[in-house]
Amino acid sequence: MRKIIFLFAFLFSQSPFFSFSQNKFHNIRFSHLGIEDGLSSSSVYNIIQDKKGFIWIATDNGLNRFDGYRFKIFTNNPNDSASISDNVIVCINSMVEDDEGKIWVGHRNGGIDVLDPSSEKFIHYKNDPKDSSSLSNDDIRAIIKDENGTIWIGTARGLNSFDSKTKKFHRYFYYPDESRADADAIWALHSDKKGKIWIASYRGGGLLVFDKGKKKYENRYLNNEKDSTTISENYLVSICEDKDGTV
Repeated sequence: MRKIIFLFAFLFSQSPFFSFSQNKFHNIRFSHLGIEDGLSSSSVYNIIQDKKGFIWIATDNGLNRFDGYRFKIFTNNPNDSASISDNVIVCINSMVEDDEGKIWVGHRNGGIDVLDPSSEKFIHYKNDPKDSSSLSNDDIRAIIKDENGTIWIGTARGLNSFDSKTKKFHRYFYYPDESRADADAIWALHSDKKGKIWIASYRGGGLLVFDKGKKKYENRYLNNEKDSTTISENYLVSICEDKDGTV
C-alpha cells in the first residue's frame, strides 16, 4: 500500500499565531485528491486511518476507502439492507475504528452504521422507543474508543456506551427526567488518562465529566460572568488533552 500523509486542517495564513511555523515548513508540498481521482465528493467531513493503513473518508455522497492508489465507495442501496443507511455522512466527530477493525459511522438523525471491512456489510443501530438498551437518540454527534476498547457515543440526547458482548447500549443522562436538554446535547467526547469521559455540550450545557468506573456524572463546569476562573463559554464543540494530562 502506498504511504500517504493526509492533512485535514484550517490554514490561518494571516494569523500571527501561526506565522512562526511558516519558514520551518516552507518546503512542504501538497498533492491533491478529488472527484477526478475517484473521490465521491469534494465535501469531506471526516478522515481516519485504520490499523491496516486504509484511509476512510466521510463525504456528503458516501463513505470512501482509499488504499493509496484507488477509492472504494460505499453508498446506500435501497434494495440492500446491509448497505450504508445514508449517503450524507456529516460525522465531524463521529467516525472511529473499533478493536475488531470495524468502522463506526455516525449520522445526523440516522443512528449508527458499523462496517465490517471483511464482508463489506453494514450493521445498523438506531433508537427504539420501546427498547431502553437501544441508542438514546439517532442524532449522533460524537463517537470515541477509550483505552479499554469501549465505544462511547454522544448524541443530541444523552451519552451511550456499547457492550460488545451483548450488542446493547447503556444510556447515561445528566437530566434523566428530560426536564432539560442542554447538558445532554453532546457535540464532542474525550476519554482522559484517568478514566474519565469529558463531554462538550453544544446547547449551553457547558463542560461535563463522566466517571466510567462509577457510571455517573462527576462534575459540570459552567461559565460565571462574575468569576474569571470559570470556563469562558458554555457552548463547546471540541476537547483535547495534552501530554501532561491537562484538558
